[in-house]
Amino acid sequence: DLVDSTNTRLMNAQGHDFIPTVCVAEQQTAGRGRRGREWVSPRGSILFSIRRRFRQPPDQMMGLSLAAGVAVAEALRQFGAKDVGLKWPNDLLWRNRKLAGLLVEMSSHGSDLRAVTGVGMNYTMPEKQADNIGQPWANLTDVFDIVPERNRIIGALIGHLLNALNTFEQMGLSAFSERWEPFDLLRGKTVDIFSNETVESGVVTGIDSSGALCVDMQGHVKRFYAGEVSVRRKN
Repeated sequence: DLVDSTNTRLMNAQGHDFIPTVCVAEQQTAGRGRRGREWVSPRGSILFSIRRRFRQPPDQMMGLSLAAGVAVAEALRQFGAKDVGLKWPNDLLWRNRKLAGLLVEMSSHGSDLRAVTGVGMNYTMPEKQADNIGQPWANLTDVFDIVPERNRIIGALIGHLLNALNTFEQMGLSAFSERWEPFDLLRGKTVDIFSNETVESGVVTGIDSSGALCVDMQGHVKRFYAGEVSVRRKN
C-alpha cells in the first residue's frame, strides 16, 4: 500500500530473480526519477516496479529503458490512447505534458545483472499536487474520455513490460528500434543538451543501436548517453 519506493523495495529484497518479481504501491514516500530527482507520487498514481535477472553484460543493457518506454506506450495505445509519445530517454508525454516516467536501476550478481524497471504514471493525481511538479503534467483522466479501471491498466502495463523484458534479453534494443520511432517526440527537433555546466544545441536525428541519442551539431553527429545528460526541447 505505502512504500518508500517500489524500486528501492525490490533492489533491497532478498531472493532469486529467475522468476520476475513485481511490487505495486498505492503511494510512495520517497519516489525518485532519473539522476536522483524526486518523483511526486501521491495516491491517485500508478506505481510499480518489476525486478528481473539478465545475463547480458552491462554495455548491452543501455537501451532497456527505451524498450520499457515502448512497451508502456504500446499498452496505452491498445486502450485507445492518442497523442502519447516518448521523450528520450524515459519520459512518456501526452500533448507535451508529462504523463509518466520510467526508472531502470541495475546491480551485479555474479555473472548476471539484476534490473529493476520502475513506472510512475499519473492516474487521478489531485490538482493541488501541481505545485510540487516543475513541468506541465497530465493525468490519464486527460487522455481518455472514459478512463479504464486502474487495476486493468496496471495489469496491461505489467504484461506488456514482462513481454518486452523477455524480448530484450533475447534480441536487445534492435527489436524495439523501429517501434520507438512512431513515439519519438525529439526526432527532427532542436534541443539543448545539459551536461555538468555545459550546454550544447543541435537537431536530434534519432537513437543508435545502443540507445544513445544522436544529435546533429552543424554537420557533426554527436552521441549522448542517458546517465550523463539532460535534454530540453527548444520552443
